[in-house]
Amino acid sequence: MDIVPLLFAETVFGLLPSVKLLRDTSALSGCWADATDTYVSKMSLFQIDISATTTKKGQHCCEITQWSDAFKANRITVDQFLKLNRKYVRVASVTYKKEWKYRFESDLQYVPLEVIIDKLIPFTAEHFCGNPTTLAFDMAHDAPLYTALMQNLASLPQIQSLRFATLPGQYTHTFLLQKLRKQHLKELILEGNWTNDFTLALPKTIESGRLKELILYRSNLTVTKKMVKTVVNKWKESGGKEKLLLYGSTSCSGSDLNAILECSEIEVEINEDDYSRVLKLDNAPYQLFVEMWKMDGKSTCRVETKKT
Repeated sequence: MDIVPLLFAETVFGLLPSVKLLRDTSALSGCWADATDTYVSKMSLFQIDISATTTKKGQHCCEITQWSDAFKANRITVDQFLKLNRKYVRVASVTYKKEWKYRFESDLQYVPLEVIIDKLIPFTAEHFCGNPTTLAFDMAHDAPLYTALMQNLASLPQIQSLRFATLPGQYTHTFLLQKLRKQHLKELILEGNWTNDFTLALPKTIESGRLKELILYRSNLTVTKKMVKTVVNKWKESGGKEKLLLYGSTSCSGSDLNAILECSEIEVEINEDDYSRVLKLDNAPYQLFVEMWKMDGKSTCRVETKKT
């Protein structure tokens, strides 16, 4: 193969924020298409999972999964990961877990804390790709590892999906509010306790067009009438082209949802505990399903677009 096209592919494609941009090579031909195919075949996506708990002093469990272009999974060690050719490394997700369940002790890889903070996290931040990009914190506290992850990874502009669980610290609170107000964020899952600042900020973020999926799971935050109205209006304004999801506990009643949806063409199914409506627009790729149901005395609401 001609070395010039390959060097070009390694240099230019290595700067692309999205792995998906490499999948379509139909516009290329000859040696340029071959060079792109070679680059893609060598490149791998990585999923990194780190445990917050440890059974060995000064060490944490860390698991790195390598996904090839053929979507084959392979586990590698941190040492192997750090020695990889950086041209072909893209990190798709990092999860900070509370603990590993249902795993044998012999399957777990323990890594010194200083190696994770000083080597793994900076390397990961350097190679976080744009799509998909997920950062999940199954717990939050002020431990050095959590702080290092937040400071190095959470503020990256290419982060599109965030998940936070349990009571966040002040750093998380301030950071996430800034992220919602200023940066591109497609998906957000919030668990645990959050301040009223987020009740005010979330509808504005949805309205801006940035946030496409919001899940409030076992959270003190609830789906409000304003959130539902914002999602419905966003879907209408797009002509049914927006793909949206809103889910969580709610204080909304069936009459509240009726008031929001009263001007829409609808199919209705209502009983004492459950509420279901389907909104349609002519020639729209997505219908909008608005559902509410009760379980254990609590109401849950889901507003979701589905293919027509």
